Amino acid sequence: MASIASAKRYIEAKDQFFEALHFNQAKDYHELTMIALAGLAALKVATNDYQAALLLATFVNQNHRSWLETKSQVKEAITSATVRLSEGVGLKARRQG
Repeated sequence: MASIASAKRYIEAKDQFFEALHFNQAKDYHELTMIALAGLAALKVATNDYQAALLLATFVNQNHRSWLETKSQVKEAITSATVRLSEGVGLKARRQG
């Protein structure tokens, strides 16, 4: 039952971030678009999609339209995703070696 509730919350959160993303893009609110992308990056970390999280967070962090606070928020996602991905690489190497 908990996994069904979690899946529903994930879908709702993802839908809200995408709704914000589309709205902000339509209005040319570029800085707010970066906030929505930062939220999606955090959601990707929470759902163990580390490659997507790292790509989104890096894009937000490097984008000139991102506010400093937004950049600070995505640095946590970058760190978490990088650590998890490197752990996976280490585990894979140990299995092969």
